[in-house]
Amino acid sequence: MSIGNNIRHGAKWVFIGNTGSQIINFALGLILARLMMPAEFGMVATILIFTNLAGFVAGGGMGQALVRAKEASKRDYDLLFTLQFLIGLVIVGFFFAIAPWFGRWYGNPVYADLLRVSSLSFLIRPFFNVPSNMLHRDMRFKAKTAVQLINLVVYNSIALSLAYLGHGPWSLILAGLLGSVSGALQLSWHARWRPGINFDFARAGELMRYGLLASS
Repeated sequence: MSIGNNIRHGAKWVFIGNTGSQIINFALGLILARLMMPAEFGMVATILIFTNLAGFVAGGGMGQALVRAKEASKRDYDLLFTLQFLIGLVIVGFFFAIAPWFGRWYGNPVYADLLRVSSLSFLIRPFFNVPSNMLHRDMRFKAKTAVQLINLVVYNSIALSLAYLGHGPWSLILAGLLGSVSGALQLSWHARWRPGINFDFARAGELMRYGLLASS
């Protein structure tokens, strides 16, 4: 298949994935609105503001460095995994440390627990991001879209079940974590990837410099 055909084929699957995601998420929102209180949605939204900001820092564009590189070896992907996992450990430690203050600031200790549990996603993200970058580099958008849609079904099933049982904001937090695990397993299977450790500091500097430029 030519490069032009690859691009058109990839664009088609990206469109299908994005459209399907919007439809599923819209339907989920309507149902959850009847199962959860607005204040519970607000708690999750507050947590996501902080974790999404940290996620932007954790990603840092390093994965894009390998997607766009002329060559990307297994050692390069192991290095990316190592860097992202170490950054994730730092972020988790930071959120665990500030969680008590966070709960006091909002006048509800549940905020502290939600922040701690939600931050664990940073230990899962490297297992998700690396195989996703591999599939992106190989332009295997059909596989990525399949994972995206299956993962939405998994996430929504868990969120709706927990919300129906009255678990409030935990419904979305736990569904997000378990959905990330599901997605990581699926992506790893499609990419035939197994995590490895690599401490090539010279190469790490190149990736981090590119990441800083890409995210600036």
